[in-house]
Amino acid sequence: MASVTFWDIRDGLLDILGYAHPEVAKMTNNIGVIEYCRGNLEEAHRSFKIAHDYQNRRNEKEMTPIETESLTLARANSLNNIGFVLAKMGESTRAVELMKSAIALYEKVLPGDDPTIAIVQGNINQVLHSPPTSSGSSRKEKAWASEGGCHLTPICFAFD
Repeated sequence: MASVTFWDIRDGLLDILGYAHPEVAKMTNNIGVIEYCRGNLEEAHRSFKIAHDYQNRRNEKEMTPIETESLTLARANSLNNIGFVLAKMGESTRAVELMKSAIALYEKVLPGDDPTIAIVQGNINQVLHSPPTSSGSSRKEKAWASEGGCHLTPICFAFD
């Protein structure tokens, strides 16, 4: 019996809908969340980057204002997710840059008191105040991960 992977499902969506369809980017992002939960940082990073690439290929000129806002949120989520994984991989400088870019996008479409902005700012603060990653994780880094100090942002599917 052949097994079907999340990538197989995503590839089916890609074949049917094309790379510019938001559901393909959502599925790819969510694969990244699954890979992260499995402890596979490289695959999670790859998935988030692919999702972000798909989002950046979309043509905003053909979108309604609501679709444009949704795309801005999706881009911010993927930048936060890429930054989050890079921080876990020890690339804190790049991680902080991406998370700051995520905040700039969130601020375009969310009210200033939205908790998402505070969460990502908290992610940045955690990265800036955590010890550098080495081959063996420190107690502080393990606590950071286990206490949920940094947050991935799954992009949920909307069923009509």
